[in-house]
Amino acid sequence: MQTFIQYILLSTACLSVAWLLYKALVEKGTIVKTRRIYLIIAIVLSLAAPVSPLTINTPVFYSEWDNSSITEVGNNSTGEATGMQAADTKVLPTNKQSRTEWDAKGILFSIYLAVTAFFMIRIGRELYIIMACYRRSTKQRFGQLQIVWNDRFKASFSFFHLVFLNKKYLQENEFDKVVAHEKVHVLQYHSIDLLLVQLLTALMWFNPFVWKMRNALQLVHEYLADEGVLQSGIDIVEYQQSLLDHIAESQVFTISSTYKHSLIKKRFLMMSANKAAAVTKYRVLYLIPATAIMLLGVACVNGQAVSEAPKVVTAVALTKANVVYIGIENPVNISVSGYRPNDIEVAIDNGTISGDSGEYIIKPARPGKAQITVKAKGRVVQETAFKAKFLPAPVVALTPATGAATLIKGGHITKEALLTAGGIIATVENADIDIPIKVASFTLSLLTNGNTESKSAAAQTSSFSAEQVKLIQSLQDGQRIIIDDIAATGPDGKARKVPASMVFTIGK
Repeated sequence: MQTFIQYILLSTACLSVAWLLYKALVEKGTIVKTRRIYLIIAIVLSLAAPVSPLTINTPVFYSEWDNSSITEVGNNSTGEATGMQAADTKVLPTNKQSRTEWDAKGILFSIYLAVTAFFMIRIGRELYIIMACYRRSTKQRFGQLQIVWNDRFKASFSFFHLVFLNKKYLQENEFDKVVAHEKVHVLQYHSIDLLLVQLLTALMWFNPFVWKMRNALQLVHEYLADEGVLQSGIDIVEYQQSLLDHIAESQVFTISSTYKHSLIKKRFLMMSANKAAAVTKYRVLYLIPATAIMLLGVACVNGQAVSEAPKVVTAVALTKANVVYIGIENPVNISVSGYRPNDIEVAIDNGTISGDSGEYIIKPARPGKAQITVKAKGRVVQETAFKAKFLPAPVVALTPATGAATLIKGGHITKEALLTAGGIIATVENADIDIPIKVASFTLSLLTNGNTESKSAAAQTSSFSAEQVKLIQSLQDGQRIIIDDIAATGPDGKARKVPASMVFTIGK
């Protein structure tokens, strides 16, 4: 949301600069075609400039409190060894004022989205009505135009190559004037301009300069169409009288070009005015200083954002998991920029947290949530929540072959496969983290005489002992072996019994 808001605001500022330069230097006494070119390029540049990567660093001054607002919670090398993953975090406002400020921003942004959605829906509705009218009306090819004879709309208008006319409200001597007028709109692709500017006003409806730019572009379109009509040989007096006869009829759609556009007085004055000098076409070059101003402003904003980022943005970079485990040490690094380690206080509401100089050990006491509170000189600057839970019970399996994805925990197996495995492992399946567990000892038992007698051999590592290998080599098809009495050491280095066993039947 923040990035989108910044883009909209920067685009709005760029459009405002472009409009002010247009009013001051381009509008008066400039060839009409040049005005259109300026407006279109200005809109495109204003939309593109905010994504410029240019940056100009600007000095920023902060109080000690501002400098402390970034908090990083990360893992040290021990934490990486335990495979601990990134925790769910909650960045809290440092005071009621900042919380209220963000609430207000959220409300304003919701209002902005609602109004923008209204304008976008209106554009979609107009497109739908035009297409629906086109499908239901009689069509007639007229050169490069397609005349759409409809009985729904009184006013004549065009949309791309379609010219919508109503025979009931069109006199015979007006057909040539209307078609000549709309033909200019069609051949000069004014509908593309109108769609662009309507989408622009939908996104930046709050900027009055955007509405002025839209109206200016629509008026320029009418100037160009009037100019094209008069150059086709139609008498100026007859043409002006035709416009006056339909002055009461308003524009049908905001995305269409119409024969009876408003601001008749300005159009009449433009028809009668002396033609602007050809040299005025070079006034479009005023876009160069306009672009320079836009890019300079964007670069300064980008530089300000870079300067502010490490000082006013609260960031949390945690280790790999969103959990801390009961019964083991969970290492975490905590630092607050702008403060000495002695100024930082940390506390946890579930279990204990110990350490200093940024390196801490978390030992949660019970399952649920464990929240770390970080204070700098007595002020809360960060609260980070973890999930606390018991270590999952491990399972045992044969040592997997390289690249094997499935663990073998029992069932039918050949002697060769047992010997190839070479031993057993203990692991936690579907755990949030990679918990290092090492088998310390286990017993392998061979059942004989209809499973009524047994022979056993022990191993003091995770690999089969020499006695266990001999038992495996002596196995016959159909015989069963049991691997149990397993002890394993966890991350804390303590050996514990593993409540699991494996049963195998020799055979294919």
